Amino acid sequence: MLNLISISSATKQLMLYGGVFFILNFFMALWIIKNSLNKRF
Repeated sequence: MLNLISISSATKQLMLYGGVFFILNFFMALWIIKNSLNKRF
């Protein structure tokens, strides 16, 4: 079932790095927003 689309290991590695980068970018954006709200009030 899962092997219908064959994905190379380089593509899997790129997807893994992309996912990690996206998650870290999301948390960094939340952290920046939280800090900017703390300084305003």
